[in-house]
Amino acid sequence: MDLTDINTLKKLLSEYKISPREGWGQNFLTSKNVLEQIIKTADIKKNDLVLEVGGGAGTLTQELAKRAKEITVIEKDPQLIPVLGHVLEGFKNIKIIKGDALKLEALPYSKGKKKWRIIANIPYWITGRFLRIVLESENPPNEIMLMVQKELAERICSQPPRMSLLSVSVQYYGKPKIIINNISPDNFWPASGVNSAVIKIIVGKKIRDAFKTKKFFTLIRAGFAHPRKQLRSNLKRAFTLSDPRVNDLFDTCKIKKTARAQELKLAAWSYLAEKIML
Repeated sequence: MDLTDINTLKKLLSEYKISPREGWGQNFLTSKNVLEQIIKTADIKKNDLVLEVGGGAGTLTQELAKRAKEITVIEKDPQLIPVLGHVLEGFKNIKIIKGDALKLEALPYSKGKKKWRIIANIPYWITGRFLRIVLESENPPNEIMLMVQKELAERICSQPPRMSLLSVSVQYYGKPKIIINNISPDNFWPASGVNSAVIKIIVGKKIRDAFKTKKFFTLIRAGFAHPRKQLRSNLKRAFTLSDPRVNDLFDTCKIKKTARAQELKLAAWSYLAEKIML
């Protein structure tokens, strides 16, 4: 079923008396060109285990199922569960879960040792929280490929002097890259209202010490607490540090005394976290 054809999509949803829920971020992809780009850049292998979040009407799910070993699709909207069941009834490698992807227990591969991937067009407003949940899970995915708001994609992939709490947090776990850019609102129904982009995050498999990770995130949250202020001022306030102690830290880590949080590279944050006593 070609659900990138807007008339086919509308007819299908009308049969189930469904209208897109704006508050749930339901904007259905209706561009065959964009769909083909996603599938091509995903480079799905026949042994892949793939999690899709927000299956919608099954537009992307169908294409994933043709190529991967196993697809698990999480859909929160109970109205769409029977639609997915109908559209995907010919596939034997799909498991549909009615659940909330922001709850860790809903993520089937997040425990254990299986290698898995995420490929999804998620509601844009959950992007930050969703990434935090999956990246901090016991068994994070090897790769995450998400369609997100373009502005957010650029923030996630940003480098100094435009780093943010979000970009440092994501880059601590993996390497993000924008792979499809400038997807206009008219590629969706209803039109999304913002430009979109697809990002790919290659997640590192380094075993991280829980204490060091907690310390790192305590540090960066303090550092970005007041982005317009100099980093030294934020750290002094958060951790009650003296001027001489801050100067010693910055000299050791080769950080400018006037630096702001957004100017530091990930490596500088990591070194600072190693040296600072909290």
